[in-house]
Amino acid sequence: METGDLRVIDSFGTVLLVRLDAVSAASDDPETQELQAQLTAQINQSLAQDVFDVFAQDTLLRGQYIDQRALQAVHVNFP
Repeated sequence: METGDLRVIDSFGTVLLVRLDAVSAASDDPETQELQAQLTAQINQSLAQDVFDVFAQDTLLRGQYIDQRALQAVHVNFP
């Protein structure tokens, strides 16, 4: 968008009218850095959860298989 442009955003059952008045440089104060760190942590947690969900879904679709020989080899090492 250019300064002064208007946009209509129709999403999630809501209509928003947006006008760009100005573009300002981002500040680099401690509050902004803390917010950036929080957003980074949230994104990383969300991505980790998504990867786990894909793995879990794939496991359910492929079925579970337990290699009995490997299981017995592990049990032999326990006293």
